[in-house]
Amino acid sequence: MFFKNLKLKPKLLALGLALTLWPLLVFGAIVSFQNSNAGKISRTETIKMARNQLDHIAAGVRAMMAAENEMLQRSFNSYMALFLKEADTGGGIQVGYEKVVWQAINQNDESVQSVTLPKITVAGQWPGQVTAMETPVPVVDGVRDYYQDYTMTLLQRMNLAGDLLRIASSVSHTDGLRATRTYIPAIGRDGA
Repeated sequence: MFFKNLKLKPKLLALGLALTLWPLLVFGAIVSFQNSNAGKISRTETIKMARNQLDHIAAGVRAMMAAENEMLQRSFNSYMALFLKEADTGGGIQVGYEKVVWQAINQNDESVQSVTLPKITVAGQWPGQVTAMETPVPVVDGVRDYYQDYTMTLLQRMNLAGDLLRIASSVSHTDGLRATRTYIPAIGRDGA
């Protein structure tokens, strides 16, 4: 009713405005819908790209770790072959019936415990309880002659828990002496 009472000029003006605004509203709705779809597509594609990149990174890390593992395994095999050659020269590694008392030092907390273990000979010699770096230790220092930058340690299992005692070592302890007599606890400070 309101529209019927208007004169021609306001009617034409209202019609012109309606014809102008209607396409704008339709166009705005279409753009809004397209933006919503574009946002969803963009998020989906971004997630796909991120996953793809993570897959490539993971594959690269796996390849790097495999190469590192192979290198370490080759080094270990080489050092072990040299050690066995040195040890076999004088009769190999022998666990004797004679017992040796060690004052074993926990490498984590420096606590000391007395432990009695069978005497082990390497290349026919007992490495002794040598702590002075200048006193030669059979095999351990022999291997070090081939690889100056590397250290070597002979470990003996102390107990059923799996604590490992260094019975001969070219590793230097914090006090400048050989790390002989120190042991690696099977369970670390963190309980692992």
